[in-house]
Amino acid sequence: MVRRLRIIGICCWIILMSLMFSGCGSSAVSSLPDNEEIKAAQDEVPFTILLPRYLPDGYTFSQIQVVGPPPGIQQKNPRYTASLVFGNGDEGYLEITESNFAIQISDYTDVIELSETTTAELKVWELPDGRTMLALAFSSNEVGIMVSAAELSQSEIIKVAESLLKD
Repeated sequence: MVRRLRIIGICCWIILMSLMFSGCGSSAVSSLPDNEEIKAAQDEVPFTILLPRYLPDGYTFSQIQVVGPPPGIQQKNPRYTASLVFGNGDEGYLEITESNFAIQISDYTDVIELSETTTAELKVWELPDGRTMLALAFSSNEVGIMVSAAELSQSEIIKVAESLLKD
């Protein structure tokens, strides 16, 4: 029951983020690995933040947000999440959420093969404003990953997801 509530919470958070970032402008950076904001976030999480090697045309890094356990609370297996947001002006956004736990999508629509060893759960749904939201959830090297976006095709989301996998 607790796990199901967490999954529902993650899905609601994704929808909320899609509504919040659908009209945000992007602030481009010249090189993702050299970005100070990403470096600072890396110091806060117990896993390696994976950066995409592919982004759709016009998408640039906008921000990263890290969520961890509240300060002062001791947990046996604390959970951390890093969410990278990429914007395309007013055209849309792309979010890559990474965590030290598996991210699963309830009632997923399809299963997509990303590589010989990695499959992803795909969910497609309509947002209240009529746009289509897509999300892919999978794991790579013990990192739970969800790639989600509105205003991007399924093939573009898959390309971004595949670019996160190690060669």
